[in-house]
Amino acid sequence: MPETEICVHAVGTEPTASLPQLGLSNLHGAKYLRIARKDQPKRADVFEVASTLREGASGIDVYIEPGKLGLQFNDYIDATALPVTIWAHRRAQLNTPYGHLVLATLFFSVLGAWIDGALAIGKYGAILFNVSLTTMAVLAAISVVCKIVIPVLGFALVLLFKK
Repeated sequence: MPETEICVHAVGTEPTASLPQLGLSNLHGAKYLRIARKDQPKRADVFEVASTLREGASGIDVYIEPGKLGLQFNDYIDATALPVTIWAHRRAQLNTPYGHLVLATLFFSVLGAWIDGALAIGKYGAILFNVSLTTMAVLAAISVVCKIVIPVLGFALVLLFKK
């Protein structure tokens, strides 16, 4: 599906894209839109489409929340919109500060589990590789640091998460 020319107006009150009822009929079936600024094509984001259309509104204006796409309240810019899947929306969520916290938590969890698993194999199963006592101590120290960092990152996620 080709991109649709739209005008983005930063006056919305929700983190969704609000479409007009009588305009942009080719976007009405979309649940998620990738909106890219024309003046800065790399500045794009994926928005969930509001469940209800703006009743009686016409034209090509799409309302989004101020602060998105680098827009201040009442800014008005030309942009393009393209319907995307839920997976594009989920991937876009990882490129936010909250997404970075989630990825950091995942990284430290996997690293700690891998180190714990690697150290436990030598005690309870076949030895896959020989490591010196110093290497084992360093890996154990990294594992302990991971176990300290994981709850801190989880606590930060709980404090910062807004639904």
